[in-house]
Amino acid sequence: MTISEAARLVGKSVKTIRRWKNDGVNVFDESALREHSDFMDLRARGSAAKLAFDRPDAPTGTPKGVSFPGDSKQAMQALSIIEGLKTAFSKRLDESHRLLDIVLEGYFGA
Repeated sequence: MTISEAARLVGKSVKTIRRWKNDGVNVFDESALREHSDFMDLRARGSAAKLAFDRPDAPTGTPKGVSFPGDSKQAMQALSIIEGLKTAFSKRLDESHRLLDIVLEGYFGA
């Protein structure tokens, strides 16, 4: 695939494809090129962002054999950290609700 063909494939300019190639993107691999294009669309502002966000939602979960840009080990570590933060926040929120109930009970004498 040529750079011109790659540009037509993802609807970007030849200049953009060359810039991505210089940044280390494998512009000759169709799946890598589409993934990077989607990633860049999500980072975009203005009309490009509107187009990216107007796409139909993807199904939840990642089907086997589907790749994504990035390191899956780092992604799993990030998800683990987020889950830990969600758990800790949930515990703090439950405790704050308990304390609020105590304060309101004392204030209103319920």
